[in-house]
Amino acid sequence: MEKIKVVQYGCGKMSKYTLRYLYENGAQIVGAIGRGESLGQDVGDWAGLGVKTGIIVSDNADKVLDECDADVAVITTRSFISDLYEPIEKCVSRGINVITTCEEAIYPWTTSAAMINKLDAIAKENNCTITGSGMQDIFWINIVGLVASGCHKITKIKGAYSYNVDEYGIALAQAHGCDLTPEEFEAKIAHPTEFEPSYAWNAAEAICSKMGLTIKSISQKHVPYIIDHDIYSSTLGKEPNTEFHVVKPATVEHTCATIVNRIPTLLRAPAGYVTADQLEPTEYLTYPMEFYC
Repeated sequence: MEKIKVVQYGCGKMSKYTLRYLYENGAQIVGAIGRGESLGQDVGDWAGLGVKTGIIVSDNADKVLDECDADVAVITTRSFISDLYEPIEKCVSRGINVITTCEEAIYPWTTSAAMINKLDAIAKENNCTITGSGMQDIFWINIVGLVASGCHKITKIKGAYSYNVDEYGIALAQAHGCDLTPEEFEAKIAHPTEFEPSYAWNAAEAICSKMGLTIKSISQKHVPYIIDHDIYSSTLGKEPNTEFHVVKPATVEHTCATIVNRIPTLLRAPAGYVTADQLEPTEYLTYPMEFYC
């Protein structure tokens, strides 16, 4: 039984968790693509694995992908499909399955239809699979669908979530408008010249797909929360309400653990772009991940 060979594409803050979880779940890390602080480091040192792996972080994506013979690429770079099209294409054109933390990738069929249909065709041609996963996969989509199955009639699903953007890296912080003036936030985030879906948008569409619901309308509003000082950045006569809470979730760790635990279902999925709501339920990996494929 061969180990699952994984290339880490993007070596920022999130990669320290995905690399460690991959290593601890028995994956063979065969390549790493990154820049900045991680560039030139052994992934064992970068992720604090406590061992040298011999895999050095490189900024030459084509060279790494050509030489590493990976089964799966874990992409943890940006938040929108437009930013990830090229990295995903590089992987699937080589027959490498892709799983990404990209928030729009959780359900991009309407927000980036043209690009996703192209990637879907390339993946099918090369017999590999693409999916987006992370915190939304389990906690925003699949748990909601599971809880809904315990209800007779649903009239409203209401959710709220929060997280610290400082824990994710510069791409997510920029997407949320951190460090902008009110005027800059209005121009770049609240009413940008080019529409960019919020992370709740794609998750809401995925919930509807999971439950077979038809979307009649959908909208989003971006409202800034502004503080007056600097801070350091590093649910009797009606159907019963059903409510669940995840109290102060460790969103970074949950996102990265979901990505890693999703890999066996990614490898068992049909070729093409398969969203998380259509994948088999993910499961906790008690044994090395190759035992689940």
